[in-house]
Amino acid sequence: MACAWSVAWAVLAGATSMAVGAATGSIALVAFGLDSVIDGSASAALAWRFRLELRGTSLPVKADRRAAQAVALAMLAAGIYVLAQAVRSLILQVRPGQSVSGLVLLASSLAVLPVLAHVQAPACEAVAQPRAAR
Repeated sequence: MACAWSVAWAVLAGATSMAVGAATGSIALVAFGLDSVIDGSASAALAWRFRLELRGTSLPVKADRRAAQAVALAMLAAGIYVLAQAVRSLILQVRPGQSVSGLVLLASSLAVLPVLAHVQAPACEAVAQPRAAR
């Protein structure tokens, strides 16, 4: 259940951040949003994989590798986009607008993310243990 809340927060924070960042011209908010959406997608894929393993089945190595490559490619694309926008803003001397929404998102993240980390800690510890010790 904690994973579902984590993925939901990533999608909500990511979509909000990208929308506010696009509206105000803030590359930092857009980058945070892209990273949040990618992180949420990777978390959902990882949770699915762990559920399969708990049932005694597993993903074929090829599917596992493709999932990792897709996440890596998404992060690379986001990085290239942010770099291109940063260079464009520097050349054109574009300054981002002020955003109360961005500050609210930051404050919300500072409140929500430590709680999610605390709730997910037992699951992380269980996954880190060797299978025989579970």
